[in-house]
Amino acid sequence: MQVAYAALVIPWKVNALDPSVLFTTVYIGLVYAIFYSYFEVLPLVYLDIYHMSLGELGLIFLGCVIGTLLTLPFYYAFVHISLNKAFRRGQFPHPEHRLIPAIVGSVFIPVGLFLFAWTSRASIHWIVPTIGLVIEVSGMTLVLQCIFSYLSVAYPKYSASLFAINDLARASLAFAAILWSGPLYARLGVARGTTLLAGLTVGCIAGVLV
Repeated sequence: MQVAYAALVIPWKVNALDPSVLFTTVYIGLVYAIFYSYFEVLPLVYLDIYHMSLGELGLIFLGCVIGTLLTLPFYYAFVHISLNKAFRRGQFPHPEHRLIPAIVGSVFIPVGLFLFAWTSRASIHWIVPTIGLVIEVSGMTLVLQCIFSYLSVAYPKYSASLFAINDLARASLAFAAILWSGPLYARLGVARGTTLLAGLTVGCIAGVLV
């Protein structure tokens, strides 16, 4: 009974009573939903606007890999220089200390989205919105790494349960994104639809700082 309570009740209780954890759950869900919306918006941009083939469209998704590979060395440097040095001195940094790179990442996300939104047009070379895509994924990588690290030490006893509910939020919103992103871009278009999503992530910068 105690195991079931810890696994099924505690995660909801922590999210309800700790605004920081609740914010990380919602923020990661939003970021994942935006990422999954790419499966709707990228064909609209690269097939309809830039008249690429399906094979060329597939190569655009490599921008996500590039964004991650460009970001991880800086995150690993932060862990080595800031966190590991404290551990070697016998200190244990506050959980929030692990969120410092997420401040930068939270800025990259809307910047990349705004760049993608307003440069996806035939008069602008396709590399420009693709750079926006790379910037957004770079920010997303930083945010995800930092939040996962934060959750693991914020409530060590219940970290597995917190990861489980966080995964539930990510999966649910990503699934929902497949359903709403098509009508969103059909109604608002690429520029305004992506701007709407970028606007949501702008408010999250304040959440990370707080």
